[in-house]
Amino acid sequence: MKDIFICMDDSGKFNINEHYCVFAGLVFIGQSARSIFMNNYKAIDDRIKCNYCKQKKTSCNNICPEIKSNIGLKYQDRRQLLRLIEKEITYAAVIKNDNVYKDIINDKASRGRYTDYVQKRIVKQVIDYLLKKGMIESHDDVHIHLFLDEQPTISNGYYNLADSVKEELKYGIFNFNYRKKFDPILFGELSVTLKYRDSKLFYDVQAADIIAGTVRKNVIDASKNTADKMKYLHSLADIYLIFP
Repeated sequence: MKDIFICMDDSGKFNINEHYCVFAGLVFIGQSARSIFMNNYKAIDDRIKCNYCKQKKTSCNNICPEIKSNIGLKYQDRRQLLRLIEKEITYAAVIKNDNVYKDIINDKASRGRYTDYVQKRIVKQVIDYLLKKGMIESHDDVHIHLFLDEQPTISNGYYNLADSVKEELKYGIFNFNYRKKFDPILFGELSVTLKYRDSKLFYDVQAADIIAGTVRKNVIDASKNTADKMKYLHSLADIYLIFP
């Protein structure tokens, strides 16, 4: 069975007060690739984390701040992390909040259903990318591990993210709104597990935060400069989707 690890974090809020919300992260095929990345990320983190600690060296308790995208990372420190991240498979899903129907974005339960939908779509896009690149085969036995930052999405009461990902990948779905059938893309044994991780303890989720924050910043900058948003996304993520 092939283990696929999909680590995800978000940047920005999905509400009327912000223009963009981003879900982004990294993909690893096999535990070995994931472990090597986390060891290399930790080495960089150990080198730079003292730059962001407010404690005095004489009274340091060795409880260091988590390196997150929104702490005001210095350019050279962000570049160190991104150079490592860019060696891996990365993805991003960008929601243009202003373009979402008001009855969705103004309702708490509807926002939860929409973000579940976005996450499911980007996971399917990741698997489709791996298939097209020949990294996995459609009849392989696959275990998808979804690792999200410890902020559970709002459930709509009908399904959870892991179940809906499995349903669409293995069985396909019929979209009643568009009267369109989406065929399955995986035909071997498939299991999908979802775990919420404390990003302080998991460097792959920390890296997902860096990607999400960087993508969102670049998309905002692109919108201000009326530049090509897709160009910015393509330079930061191998796989990307824009909603709606």
